Amino acid sequence: MYSNGEGVTKNYTEAAKWYRIAANQGDAAAQLILGMMYYHGQGVAQSFTEAEKWLRLAANQGDADAQQYLGFMYKYGKGVAQNYTEAAKWYRLAADQGDPKAQSNLGLMYNNGQGVAQNYTEAVKWYRLAADQGNAGAQTNIGHLYSDGKGVAQNYTEAAKWYRLAADQGTKQAQLSLGWYYMNGFKNLPKESVDYGQAVYWNQRAADNGSAEGFNNLGWLYENGLGVKRNLAKAAELYQVAVTNGIKDGNKKENIEEAKSRLAALQSKKKTSNMIPLKAKMPNNDPLNIRD
Repeated sequence: MYSNGEGVTKNYTEAAKWYRIAANQGDAAAQLILGMMYYHGQGVAQSFTEAEKWLRLAANQGDADAQQYLGFMYKYGKGVAQNYTEAAKWYRLAADQGDPKAQSNLGLMYNNGQGVAQNYTEAVKWYRLAADQGNAGAQTNIGHLYSDGKGVAQNYTEAAKWYRLAADQGTKQAQLSLGWYYMNGFKNLPKESVDYGQAVYWNQRAADNGSAEGFNNLGWLYENGLGVKRNLAKAAELYQVAVTNGIKDGNKKENIEEAKSRLAALQSKKKTSNMIPLKAKMPNNDPLNIRD
């Protein structure tokens, strides 16, 4: 009640006090919540060590949420020494109980060969279990595997299907990947799979989520009048945002340099209404492979 403000004024400190009493009596749900309060510093001083202590108590009682969080802490070394094998162990315990976050994270461990032998087939298995429950991260990642033909037969239609499910949930990486496909076309499919209107739509969605690559791609579309009315001033503005955001967010150097070179090329040309569209190559920023 105190943590949610139900019937009383919201007070995390008071909530932590009562959760501690229940947690000390062995209540797994209270141990989980108290552990998360320590993790986030709500009502108590933030302490990953204390978070790990209470989450482990709940996890040892079979609480899937606690097991999933404990796996996360081992993966990233929060409150414990980083240990991918331990991370995979705890993710698996939660995943076997049907926890979609744990299933997605275990799939990621198999995808990257962290704590387990790299196995794309196993990655697909766990991603699919999570994706079927609506987990956007898993939907994005299974889209990558269909796109790359890893663990499954390469299938761009399936890749687009999973990207769209994640993109509709607001996942930036999926929006960017879907926009990239509509710019380049789906390999082995008819030319009609190129749809610049859809490319503009999805890259705009990604840009609205702060994606530097999304701004870069939009700049290219405006520069060449594809899916939108040609507007060189708008293209230059978008390239500049891509450079600024890319540097701030630590994007790949080649993506930042690409936006810089496009911006410089535009600024060096005389901008007239009858200027012939540039024969720029298609962007080389393939769908992102960062799966964390």
